[in-house]
Amino acid sequence: MSTVDQLLSQFNLSGGVAKANRYSITFDGNDGNKINVMCDSVSWPGRQIVTNDYMTTMKAVKRPYAFMNEDVNISFLLTNDWYTWNFLKTWQSSVINNIDQATGAYTINLKSKYVKQVVINHLNEQDQVTKSVKLTDAYPTSLNGMELSNASENTVMRCTAAFSYENWSSNDTTQVFSSPNPASIRNIIALPTIA
Repeated sequence: MSTVDQLLSQFNLSGGVAKANRYSITFDGNDGNKINVMCDSVSWPGRQIVTNDYMTTMKAVKRPYAFMNEDVNISFLLTNDWYTWNFLKTWQSSVINNIDQATGAYTINLKSKYVKQVVINHLNEQDQVTKSVKLTDAYPTSLNGMELSNASENTVMRCTAAFSYENWSSNDTTQVFSSPNPASIRNIIALPTIA
């Protein structure tokens, strides 16, 4: 088992702990700053290796044959101009023609007409990018409903969407880490104070 000093030493060598509230997000071809500022939360993409059970001498082993990417969920604060909701609705409407019509000829556009690159950055406390992930050919597959209620007088509305994409790739960044304050690390991970 490691000691508190060993743990603090590893945090110092690694630039401190990664905080979940330090991020930015950009979309190709729009007012990225407003979207980034209004982004309330975003999920980091995940990936699953798909396997089949393979039987060998009464023992089952898993053999990979494909992979699947998890959808990314993004939540935005909603302002009275409904900018983020309109942005997501317009983008989603570009996937299927006439989707807003009660009846009509619904046709799917060419993929090149509706996909964008989405970049999610994790930031350190100095707003430097520590890790970046790019969603290739992303588009919103779900624009989730929002509840309006008399009981929600002081509640800020949020619009959320699920994004599908072809694949994702991560970019490592190289940087020199400054040593964080050990007292702040103790507070973050709730380590006991040693007298």
